[in-house]
Amino acid sequence: MHYRRTTEACGILVARKGRIEATASFFDLGGVFPSALERSLFAKLVERFVADGGA
Repeated sequence: MHYRRTTEACGILVARKGRIEATASFFDLGGVFPSALERSLFAKLVERFVADGGA
């Protein structure tokens, strides 16, 4: 039996205000998800969250 070794990276970000919470998960096989892109996407998620009255 042969096994293939892989690298998996996972980043989980959470924004919380009061009882309301927004989460985002970033997964990448073979390396780390680019942190600048992760921050940018999460910032957009939080902006929409606030614009919709979530915070």
